[in-house]
Amino acid sequence: MFLINETLNPEKIPQGKEEEFFQQHVAWFTRHFEQGNFLLVGPYTDQEMAGLMLSGL
Repeated sequence: MFLINETLNPEKIPQGKEEEFFQQHVAWFTRHFEQGNFLLVGPYTDQEMAGLMLSGL
């Protein structure tokens, strides 16, 4: 089991692509969550552009 802490660097996201990349990001996590690769996926409530994943792999 793995606990994964993710923090995105907004400076690495091309200007004007934020929404497009975010939708791709959500779709990727949704697909892997539905496949059972992640047991838990969610954003931090006290930090922007950061979240936590629990993987059973």
